[in-house]
Amino acid sequence: MLMMIRVWGKTQNKLYGPEKNSTKSAGKYPAVVFLPLLLFLLFSWPCWGGNGSPAKKLTPHEDAVSLARQGQFSESLSILKNLYQKDSHNKQVFYDYLTVLNWAEKDADAVSLIQQLDPSQVPSYVLQAAAKSARREGLFELAETLYRWGIKRFPEQLDFNLGLVLTLTDMGHYSDALRLIKNHQQRWPENRFYRLAQAYVAEKQGDYYQALKIVQEELARAPEFKGARNYQEDLLNTFASLDQLRSQPKGEMKQKEDALFASLKNYQNQKKQAGNTSALRGETFIMEKLGAADLAREKSEKFPDNFKTSETTRIRVEDGGLRVRWGELPPKSEKEEFKETHLAIKQLEKNLSSFNSTGASDRLPQLQTRFDLMVAWRDALQMEKVIHEYHLLQEEGWTVFPHYVLEALADAWLYFKKPEIARSIYQQILRNRPNDFNAKLGLFYASIECEDFKNANQMVKELRDSQQPWDYSDGYTRGTPNNKKFDADMLGGLNHYYRDELPEAEDLFTSFHELAPANTDIIKELGVVYQSRGWPRLSNETFQLGLGLEPEHKGIQIARAQNYLDLREYQKAEELIKKLYLRYPNDVHVLKLWRLWEIHNMRELRLEAGYGQSDGSSEGDQDLFLEGVLFSRPMHENYRAFAGYRFGFGSFPEGDENFHRLGAGFEYRWPDLTGLAEATWNFADGGDPGLRLAAEWELNDYWSFPIELELFSRETPLRALKNGVNADAASLGFNYRASESREFSLLARFMNFSDGNFRSGVFTRFSQRLLTYPKYKLTAHLEVDGTSNTKDNTPYYNPEQDLTTTLTLDNLHRIWRRYDRSFSHRLMLSAGNYWQKDFGSNPIANACYEQIHEAAYRLEWVYGVCYGQSFFDGDAENRAYVYSRLGWKF
Repeated sequence: MLMMIRVWGKTQNKLYGPEKNSTKSAGKYPAVVFLPLLLFLLFSWPCWGGNGSPAKKLTPHEDAVSLARQGQFSESLSILKNLYQKDSHNKQVFYDYLTVLNWAEKDADAVSLIQQLDPSQVPSYVLQAAAKSARREGLFELAETLYRWGIKRFPEQLDFNLGLVLTLTDMGHYSDALRLIKNHQQRWPENRFYRLAQAYVAEKQGDYYQALKIVQEELARAPEFKGARNYQEDLLNTFASLDQLRSQPKGEMKQKEDALFASLKNYQNQKKQAGNTSALRGETFIMEKLGAADLAREKSEKFPDNFKTSETTRIRVEDGGLRVRWGELPPKSEKEEFKETHLAIKQLEKNLSSFNSTGASDRLPQLQTRFDLMVAWRDALQMEKVIHEYHLLQEEGWTVFPHYVLEALADAWLYFKKPEIARSIYQQILRNRPNDFNAKLGLFYASIECEDFKNANQMVKELRDSQQPWDYSDGYTRGTPNNKKFDADMLGGLNHYYRDELPEAEDLFTSFHELAPANTDIIKELGVVYQSRGWPRLSNETFQLGLGLEPEHKGIQIARAQNYLDLREYQKAEELIKKLYLRYPNDVHVLKLWRLWEIHNMRELRLEAGYGQSDGSSEGDQDLFLEGVLFSRPMHENYRAFAGYRFGFGSFPEGDENFHRLGAGFEYRWPDLTGLAEATWNFADGGDPGLRLAAEWELNDYWSFPIELELFSRETPLRALKNGVNADAASLGFNYRASESREFSLLARFMNFSDGNFRSGVFTRFSQRLLTYPKYKLTAHLEVDGTSNTKDNTPYYNPEQDLTTTLTLDNLHRIWRRYDRSFSHRLMLSAGNYWQKDFGSNPIANACYEQIHEAAYRLEWVYGVCYGQSFFDGDAENRAYVYSRLGWKF
């Protein structure tokens, strides 16, 4: 029994189950070890009923058993398969057929027979063989069930207990496995294989040092412990490269390195004692472990007779995995961004083709290579291949994937704008690896896109709290800067940014910039915040600073291209966007930028309509308004031609009035100046030409100055037009925009009516954000408007002097968002006072509710309804009004 357990521990611990997955490129495979004949003899001989007489002629069944004992599995299986097909109800033939399939590692065939088993009746050796095949096929739930049956029926056989421990480990249920190990160690304290099982749990969790430490401790206690020595050799042959080891968080780095080199030296010396061949092998394996898997591969391929097929295969897989890790390192230049990753993909595809052509029975090298390919495809932004390969593996029956493969899959779904799927996968990873930094990063971004701000905030808190500024894992007291702490802190600023808490984001990134003024990643994020706060010129200066430090910084270049669009520097924007698109055609941010540039170059249609009813007659008891403007594509970068139509209708005591207006002109958009020139033809009791000139000069990010001149003004009251009166208008003023949260404007407007009346007015508005949440904004608007007129007794409403003061609470709530599509609604409640000379003051109020649809940066549709009370010459009038606005680029 002891010999059986030793060999069983060797094969179970290292052969059967998916390989360790502590990094995205883990690519180590143990050597294939056959099951011992002693296991067969121990459990199978009594069931086969052999009498040991050499003189007796063997039956075909007995002959098959004899061949299997001699390792001639193909011949044995040929006989057993024939016997089974002839008499599938013969239990002994069935049991032996399944068992030998397990010996021959034809696990898929063995698994296909398991459904015929009754685990409450079969012999222990058959139950154990079935469980092993299920585990080797990755059918862990089935394996767990079979092992638990074995524990129930054969409680004294340690193999079932150990098998359950290893199966739970393969499933990622590490705490359950360790709890069982502890219970079994209390029951069988002298059994060393539970210590090796404990090492296996550590290995699967990525703590290779702890696994090696446990094995070496067992060898120190019992140098003759062959199982531990075999496991040590396998660990050394499957150990991570030295650069991977440096990323391990536990223990003292120097002690770890010393232990590793001591083990490697000991291993090399053991190999050299056997002669030059062993020395060559030892040297090759050391090269592999020190991260030179490419050199190890060259040696193994140059001297193929000195290496087992399984060792050469393992080195190939390790080489491919290391190439993937090299591809994840920052490139020397932007031209080489995917160079190493593409080389890794080429090598991995070559390896996979080689494995498939040889028809190797061991699935693990093929599986590991496919896993590494999924990671490399993710790194090269070939996301569709990641998802396709995952579905292929699922169709092949694979249900358990390493965490780094799941991360690649989640990243792919996030790339394709499926954040709910990605979020679920990240959460799955964190259930088994609660401290996985990359999974928490991914979960943060997926939660943001799902509008799950509470969970995103929790991820940021956990990441920032879990990281310290300095990393002392190398064993030295000085320590080194912890890059994960920097990433976590940056995520804190981004969390504020995505929650629209822009002042907080600015403060955090500013403090980071003061600590690290040459860090271009911080400069980029600070510039993006400036841009979002409405300061494109300050943002441009910040990006220019960053590009002076790192001219090819992709993130800053992308942000600056967007900044050029905001500054209306369209020629520079076009040059940079095309440059970025040629270099990074699969980058999601570049693709978005390219889409925005395409939209910028589209035509634009603006439609607006409104209808109102009033219980008074000052401005008509009914009114209707329709307007449409069509803009051409941009011409010479800064110009657009447009044509429009405007219709107005009003019902007055003296009759109805219909107004038609046709217009055409040019709009110009320069970096600091925008404006338009429009010629109009106005139809109201005859036709009259008109002209409109408008411009706005932006002095800087805060101050702008609008001015407008108009012959036959659009603001002429319909009732004045009904009575043959029109007006020319002029206006000028200034706007001060402190940030996205505060703004003040003042506008002076003058109208010269054709009946001799001259109207002047001053309009002021102050806006202040009161509350900011990710989905809700509350803003207060205070407006004070006053007018005066020089003529009395006009046929249109024309107070000698008046003053309107209103305070509006603007409640904006986003109900739903999915990337570039959103649905929001707004409630605006206004209250104030209206004063008119000779009529005194009266309270006024108004309420408006509207809904807002936005889609693909091309469409905005707003519709709403308003109801309010106003006063005209002291008389109250109640008015209901419905309206709709549409903006569409096509």
